[in-house]
Amino acid sequence: MALIKSQLIKIHRAPNTFFTITTDHDKILTSSVHHHLESEIIYIARGTGQFVIGKSQHKFSEGDVIFIGPGIPHCFFFQSQEPHQAFADAETIHFYFGAVNQILKNICSASNSRIQGLLANAKKGILIPKNKSASVAAFIQKIAAGGKADFLHFLNLMFLIDEVVGAQNIIYKHPVNYLKTKNINKPIRLIWDYILANYTQAIDIRNLAGMANISPKSFSRYFKTESGYNYISFLMELRINYACELLRKDDLTIKQVCFQSGFNSLTGFHRQFKKNKGITPLEFLKKSQLESKTKTELVYTDFI
Repeated sequence: MALIKSQLIKIHRAPNTFFTITTDHDKILTSSVHHHLESEIIYIARGTGQFVIGKSQHKFSEGDVIFIGPGIPHCFFFQSQEPHQAFADAETIHFYFGAVNQILKNICSASNSRIQGLLANAKKGILIPKNKSASVAAFIQKIAAGGKADFLHFLNLMFLIDEVVGAQNIIYKHPVNYLKTKNINKPIRLIWDYILANYTQAIDIRNLAGMANISPKSFSRYFKTESGYNYISFLMELRINYACELLRKDDLTIKQVCFQSGFNSLTGFHRQFKKNKGITPLEFLKKSQLESKTKTELVYTDFI
């Protein structure tokens, strides 16, 4: 898998604190591609948009909870309510925490195993939508209101998340562990943002090349050198991942999913989907429907 260029962000934690809690208002519309050594749990208190984790892009909205393991490249794109507005009317609560293996040795083996399993899944990225995140969101808001968190808060939050996370909430099948820590130069940053904002539409490579002041013939080599990705593979993966997201919702036909995810022919869509996922769109849809039907909902009883 290609390495992604991502800026390492240092998270500042006060001495002798387990969590770092931040609440951000009026978000900048586009964050840079970054990673950090800490795990991050993000609660979207207000706002909508899209986020990228590794090479997978997903929509988010108010009430969603996103759990990102350490070292995973990610960035966020918030929707603005007004044209030409530099900030979005949004609010997010972030929890950052470092390595916990030594601390977990002090709890019972069953709880330790349960949390270790959840942390392993966080390395694949976890998205919990609003319809499943109520108990988690309420607890996050409660901790944030207090302004600090201790180890018991951490344990309770892990148990809450573990109760509602199912296979369909895990973004990747395997941990996302590819990094190339280097600042992205300005032209490739503009190109990256443009592709992520427009990948469901037809993209003219001449426009992308123009952003870097190079010829269209040189663009693919330039994109590979600066981003670590093959341009066509990157674009196809974004579109296929978005198609999977639409198929999981099960309210569109495969033909509708094809065109809404940026493809201009069913034949090309089927070929790329099979190449990327190893199964056809119809097989993916049936598998998703079966998983949804057999999923057992878990109920959490608050014990705080």
